[in-house]
Amino acid sequence: MPRPRKKTKSVDARNATQAPAAARRRKPTVSRAEKSEAIRRALLEAAGTVVGRHGYAGASIARITMAANVAQGTFYNYFDSRDALFAQLLPEIGQFMIDEIGAKVRQHTRLADREEARIRGYLQFLRTHPGFYRVLREAETFAPEAHRAHMANMVAGYGRALRAERERAGAPPLPDQQIEKIVYMLLGARDYLAMQYQEGGNDPATVDDETVATYMRALRGGLFDDIPDDVA
Repeated sequence: MPRPRKKTKSVDARNATQAPAAARRRKPTVSRAEKSEAIRRALLEAAGTVVGRHGYAGASIARITMAANVAQGTFYNYFDSRDALFAQLLPEIGQFMIDEIGAKVRQHTRLADREEARIRGYLQFLRTHPGFYRVLREAETFAPEAHRAHMANMVAGYGRALRAERERAGAPPLPDQQIEKIVYMLLGARDYLAMQYQEGGNDPATVDDETVATYMRALRGGLFDDIPDDVA
C-alpha cells in the first residue's frame, strides 16, 4: 500500500513566510552623502560638548574626534583645521536652537504666550545642551566671525517674528530701529538669566518657573507700571 504523501507548502506560501524574516534582516541603505553628513554632524556635536567642558582653548582635535568616535585623520576630510570647525560650530548649534525654540513658539498665538515660550524654550535648551552657553560666550573671543554670524541670525529672526506678531495682534507698528533695540534688550536679559541659570547653583527643576515668571512680569506690566507717576 503506497504511503500517503506529505503535504508541502507551495512556493508562494514559503515565500510569504520567509519574506518577513528577510525584511527584518535587510538594513536600510544609507547613501555616501548621508553617511558623510552624519560624520560631519557628529564632529560638530562632539566639538560642542568638548568646548562646553574644556573651552575653545582646550578643545583639541584629539578630544573632539575621541568624543565623536572617529579616527583623528577623518577630521581633515571635513575641516581644514580646528579654527575651520569653530567657524561653523556656533552658527550651526545656534540654528538648531532657533529651530527647536521656534517649534515651541508656534504652538501659541498670543504675544505674551509666544514670548514666554521663547524664554522657557531657551532655558530648556540649556538643560539639554549644557555646553551651549560656554560655546556662545567664548566664541566672541575665539571665533568672532562665527559669533557675529550667530548674533546677526538671532537678531534678524527675532525682529521678523516680533514685527509679524505685533501686526497679527493689531498693535501699532514700531520703527525698525526700535524693534532692533528691543531685540537686543531681550537677548541681553536672556543672556544674563542664562548665566544665573548655569552658574548660580540653582536646581534646574525649580528655576524655570521662577525665572520665567519674573521675566514675563517685567515684560507684561513694565518695571514701573504699578508705581504712581509722581513717584516713578
